[in-house]
Formats: sequence, C-alpha cells, structure tokens
Amino acid sequence: YAGFHPQGHPLGVLGLIEPLDPMTLDSKKVRAFYVTQQVWSAYNSVGMCDFVGAPLNTLQLDPMIDYINAVTG
Repeated sequence: YAGFHPQGHPLGVLGLIEPLDPMTLDSKKVRAFYVTQQVWSAYNSVGMCDFVGAPLNTLQLDPMIDYINAVTG
C-alpha cells in the first residue's frame, strides 16, 4: 500500500497505512492480507465488483458500510 495518497489512504480506516516491504513476510503483511480478505469477502457478499471499492477505486469503506446498512436495515 505504498504510494502517494493526497486524500488519505483508502484503507486507513482499517489501520493499513504503513508501506510493506514486498520481500518480507512478517506479522504486518499477514495482518494486511487477513484484513483485506475480509473487505473483499464483504464485497462478494453484497455482489459488488471488486474494482469499484477501495483500494482499487473511489468507493471508500465508510460510505459503503452506510449504503449496506441503509439497504439491509
């Protein structure tokens, strides 16, 4: 998740804001994998395309949660 994020990191709400060394497999990388898999599972559960939401595109996690809560009650 390294890179320039002028609007804030798209996965910052999950605490994933530190750059990860691509050549290291440590607890930070395992946690990042685990958390992002939960996000992708949530996308799949609601039938949303993976390419619409964070970190790949503009739909941030907070509004997505609000939308899901509005629909499901």
